[in-house]
Amino acid sequence: MLAGAILFAVTSIAYIFAPPFWPFLFVRIFQGIGSAFFFTAAIALITNITPGRIGTKSRLLLSLLQYFDGISPYHRNVSDQPIQF
Repeated sequence: MLAGAILFAVTSIAYIFAPPFWPFLFVRIFQGIGSAFFFTAAIALITNITPGRIGTKSRLLLSLLQYFDGISPYHRNVSDQPIQF
């Protein structure tokens, strides 16, 4: 879990130094790997320390949240659009 958090943090900072396409793509891939390590370990930790049925329900809820986050469409930045009254 700690390795995933460190990889996620380092790659988040690396966005500053990766403006061209290919370095940016590789940084994004490694950030996804770090995020997968960190959030998967976090779900396992939460469900292991939570007793009984509450642990099962929390595991289901957190798994569904990650699933829908993964399949959700990418939303463009709304600040790029002009304000319409």
